[in-house]
Amino acid sequence: MRICVIGIGKVGSTTAYTILERKLCDELLIIDILKDLCQGIRLDLISAFPFAKVKVAEYENANDADIFVIAAGFARTPEMHSREDLLERNKKVFFDIFSKLKPKKDA
Repeated sequence: MRICVIGIGKVGSTTAYTILERKLCDELLIIDILKDLCQGIRLDLISAFPFAKVKVAEYENANDADIFVIAAGFARTPEMHSREDLLERNKKVFFDIFSKLKPKKDA
């Protein structure tokens, strides 16, 4: 079982940690637009779980994952008066992800 977490900020990194803690996959792939952050989170995860298989991936290397967790996007800021404001900002992020992601049919 391969799981891919897209967006490795606070929510994504916590999700990745929990996936490894509960031994939910044989291999964990992580993707983030911030490559240095992604490498740092990978090092943190393999320090906590030294026998886990954690890889920093690109979309084309992750398309055969069994499960995708999308935790990418911007956080809500005080000037955003509604969740629709946040949705408009994150819509571009999701369109970008889905334009690059070509998962297998049973993912």
